[in-house]
Amino acid sequence: GRVVVSRVLGDGGMGVVYRAWLFSNPDGPRAGAPPCEVALKVVHRELIGRERVRRLFYGEIEALRRLSHPNIVGLLGFHDGGAAGPLAVVLELVDGDALSAVVARNVARATPGGNLSRNSCVRGMPST
Repeated sequence: GRVVVSRVLGDGGMGVVYRAWLFSNPDGPRAGAPPCEVALKVVHRELIGRERVRRLFYGEIEALRRLSHPNIVGLLGFHDGGAAGPLAVVLELVDGDALSAVVARNVARATPGGNLSRNSCVRGMPST
């Protein structure tokens, strides 16, 4: 299929995550399927040649291949363009607040020196 990027969702030390659309290959097994929104995680270009980064990237892919759970995003595909890049993974898109926003909201409610109750954390987490 083909992935069309919409906008940036987040940027981190290893790469950028985009909201994107996945269009099925018209000759493939999902021919005729409507496009779906996905998360596209692209490794920063300056990191793709580093062996450790590639091991982490493929380790994440292998872990997602083996795991199937409602609280774990699904792996839809990946691309390795070699030394020239890009190195990218296509994941199920989960709408909700960014983790940093959830943490900030719960830290603001925490009492100094006290523990945050599990229920207050769970209420702030986006559901899947």
